[in-house]
Amino acid sequence: MYLSRNLKYLRKKAGLSQDFIAQKFGYKSFTTIQKWETGISEPSFSTVNELCILYGVNLEDIIYKDLSSENIIEKEKNNTITKNEEMLLNKYGKLNDLGQKEAIKRVSELTEIDKYTRVNITTMAAHNDDNSEEQQELMMKDFEEMDKW
Repeated sequence: MYLSRNLKYLRKKAGLSQDFIAQKFGYKSFTTIQKWETGISEPSFSTVNELCILYGVNLEDIIYKDLSSENIIEKEKNNTITKNEEMLLNKYGKLNDLGQKEAIKRVSELTEIDKYTRVNITTMAAHNDDNSEEQQELMMKDFEEMDKW
């Protein structure tokens, strides 16, 4: 089962914070979302359904498929790997097992540092206390519309 991995992947792909998801689903803090994403606990069935709607995936896929690896495979099929991605893959391939584990660890750490990650309106809204829930919902709808382009 891939639920926890997919929840984290889909949230990050959408550019949403754990705080935003927690607020959207009525939880006090991000720790509940963090527990889902690490596999410590799981959301209720109805919450998983709502998350599927939010992320635009079906229930079977979010549970049984590794959506993050499918995205890479799809990119390769469409020949959409950039030169930078190709360079990184080549350098990664030159590393031994220990080096590959360290590379993954370092890249994972970089994705947790704001100045190294892509920022979008939804992420900023999730961190801005001045935005009402209604404003965040409007921004989320705008984000979904942009995603359709």
